[in-house]
Amino acid sequence: MVYIPFSSLAYIFAGTACLAYSFHYHKIWKKTGNIYSKMFWELGLWIAFAEYLYGFPLLIYPEPHYIKSILWFLASFAVFTGIARGPLQIALISWGYENAAKIARFIVPLGIGFLSLINFLYYRPSSYTDNYGIIHWDINHPFDLLWFTAGILVTFIPAIFLFLSKAESKKAIVKKALFSITFLFGGLGGWGTVIFKDQLLLAVSFMIFFLGYVALAAMVVMDITMKEA
Repeated sequence: MVYIPFSSLAYIFAGTACLAYSFHYHKIWKKTGNIYSKMFWELGLWIAFAEYLYGFPLLIYPEPHYIKSILWFLASFAVFTGIARGPLQIALISWGYENAAKIARFIVPLGIGFLSLINFLYYRPSSYTDNYGIIHWDINHPFDLLWFTAGILVTFIPAIFLFLSKAESKKAIVKKALFSITFLFGGLGGWGTVIFKDQLLLAVSFMIFFLGYVALAAMVVMDITMKEA
C-alpha cells in the first residue's frame, strides 16, 4: 500500500487556500482602505499559520511526540484568535451585540489559552499519523468535548451570519454561500478530528474539512475572475 499523508496534505491545502485568500484581500484593502477587507486579510494570515502548524510537523515527523501537541495548541489558539478578531466581530456587531463583540475579541483568546494550559498540564497528547495517513490528535476526554464545543460555537456563528445576510448581486450571493460553507464544513470537519477516535469517522471529518477549504479556494478564484453585471 502506498502511504499518502492525507491529513497533513489536507491541512497544507487549507493553509494555502487561506494564504491566497489573505493576499487577495490585502490587495483589496490597499486599494480601497476598507476595514472589513483588512479584517479578512488578517483572518487569512491567522488561519493559514494555524493550518500549516497543524500539517507540516506531522508530515515531517509522523511518530508520536508531545512537542507536536504544543504546536497543536498554538495552532488552535491562532484559529480562535483569528476568528474572534474578524468574522465573529462582524457577526455580533451586525446583530446589534457591540459589547459582546468587544468582550469576545479578548475573552475568546484568553479562554482558549487557559484551556490549552490546563489541557497540557492535565494530559500531554502524543499526536501521531497512522498507516493510512490520518492524524490522531490524541486529545483526552473531557477536553476533546470542550475543544469541539468551543470550536463549533465560534465557527458556526459566522456561518449562520453569512447564510442569513442579504446580498444584492449574483456574485455576492455566491461568495457568501461559499464562505458560509467554509466555516460550516471547516468547523464541523476540523473540530470533528478532535472528538473522533475511530479511523473511519476521522477520515470522514477530514473529507468534510477539505471540502470546506475547496469552497474557500473556489470563492477566491470566483472573486478574481467573475465580473459584476
